[in-house]
Amino acid sequence: VAGIGLLVSSLGIINTMIISLLERTREIGIMKAIGAANKDIKRMFYLETALIGLTGGILGVGLAALVGKFFNYILNVFMKDSGQYLELFITPYKFGFAMILFAIALSLFAGFYPAKRAQKLSPMFALRQ
Repeated sequence: VAGIGLLVSSLGIINTMIISLLERTREIGIMKAIGAANKDIKRMFYLETALIGLTGGILGVGLAALVGKFFNYILNVFMKDSGQYLELFITPYKFGFAMILFAIALSLFAGFYPAKRAQKLSPMFALRQ
C-alpha cells in the first residue's frame, strides 16, 4: 500500500512539474535567450521539486505525529480507570527527519524528467509559444 502511495505521489509531482513547464515555456525561452545555461534551468526545476518534497514531508510527518498523539490521548482516556498510561503511537525524531529526507529524494527523482525536458527546450520554440 505504501509503495502504491509513493508511486501516485511521484506521478503527481511529475504532472505538477510538467504543467509548470508548459505554463512557463515562454519564460524559460526568455531566460535561455538572455543567457541562462541549461544547468540553471535544471537547477530551477530541481529546487522546485525539492521544495515540494520538503513541504510534503514536513506536512506528512507533522500530521502523522499529531494523529498519533490524538489516538494516544483517546486510548488513555479509555484506560484511565486502570491507572496505567500507554503510548502506543510514537514518532521518533530521527525517523521523522529520515522521512523528510526521503520525501525530498523521491521528489528529486520524480523531477528528473520534467527538468530534463525543460533543459532541452529550444529558445526559439519557447518564444514562439
